[in-house]
Amino acid sequence: ASAVRFAVLAALCLWAELPHGLLQLGSLSRPMGQPVLHSAFVDPLLALVQDGRACWDEAAACSAELSLGSMLFNAATFAMASILMPLHQVVTLVVLLANPHYRNGTHDEELRRQVYAKHDEILAWAEARETFVSEELDRQKGGHFAEPELTLLNADNYQDGQLQLLPLA
Repeated sequence: ASAVRFAVLAALCLWAELPHGLLQLGSLSRPMGQPVLHSAFVDPLLALVQDGRACWDEAAACSAELSLGSMLFNAATFAMASILMPLHQVVTLVVLLANPHYRNGTHDEELRRQVYAKHDEILAWAEARETFVSEELDRQKGGHFAEPELTLLNADNYQDGQLQLLPLA
C-alpha cells in the first residue's frame, strides 16, 4: 500500500501541472505539480551541487526567488526524500521476505509470551510500588493518608532508603 502511495505521489509531482491548485480553498489553491517541484526543490539542489561555492558566497547568483537558507533546506529535503523513500521500500520488502512470521502471517509465540510476561511484571511492580508508597505515607503521617496536592513523589524524595515528603510550594 505504501509503495502504491509513494508511486502515485511521485507521479503527481513529476507529471501533474496544477498552476491554480486543486480547489480555490485555502492552501489547496497554491500552485502544485512538476513546475513547483522543479523550481522549489530540484533547481536549488542542482544549483548547489553545480555551483555550491558561488551559491554560498552570493545566494542571488543561484536563485532569484529563494534565500540561501531556503535553498539549503529545500535541497536537503529533496535529497533525503529521494534517497530515504526508496530505501524505506527496499528495507520493508526485505523484512517482509526475510521474516517468516511476516511472510506467513503467523505470530511469534515466543515473543508474544515474553511481551505478556514483561507486561505482567510491570503491573506487579506498579502495584507493589503503589502499596509501598501508600504504606510509607501512612506511616510518616501517623496513619493519615497524605493529600496528593501537598506532596511531590519522585526519585529525589528518597534519601538513605527513606521516603521524604516535600511540600509542592
